[in-house]
Amino acid sequence: MVRTPHKTSPLPAADEMAFGIVVAEQYGELSALLLEGAVRTLKEAGCLEHNIQIKTVPSLMSLTMATQFFAEYTDVDAVILVGCLPKGEADNALLGPIAQNILQIQLQWNMPCAWAVMESKEYGGIYEMSERGAAAAQEAVRMVRLQIDMEAASPNTNPDRRNLN
Repeated sequence: MVRTPHKTSPLPAADEMAFGIVVAEQYGELSALLLEGAVRTLKEAGCLEHNIQIKTVPSLMSLTMATQFFAEYTDVDAVILVGCLPKGEADNALLGPIAQNILQIQLQWNMPCAWAVMESKEYGGIYEMSERGAAAAQEAVRMVRLQIDMEAASPNTNPDRRNLN
């Protein structure tokens, strides 16, 4: 049996969505490429520049706290996390706790989060880094669209996460 490649649906319009992007400053040149791909994709989906908030943090360990700040102090619909791991540290000792904390924030605040985190030795060129950032932005847009659609179908008259607090 021949399988056809999985085709993704077109990216939903993001013209009424707002995104936070947290960029870890470690390996700044590589993180900048990931960031470029994420921002480009959001704009291509129609997200207005003033609806994209970019904040930098010193390290990957700071991504969690900055994501919490976005959830608590802003009206963004999703957060994209961008950064690079030092060579040889792409194991669960560092990423596991970060992922667990981000998952907890997502569930607590009903706010999608997407990753564009790579190990610096994985660097395969400008295109690959930019595409990893783009993939995270696509995930964020799709998850926000899913949330909007499900909120609209909810019998709850006020299901918006921003009104839960």
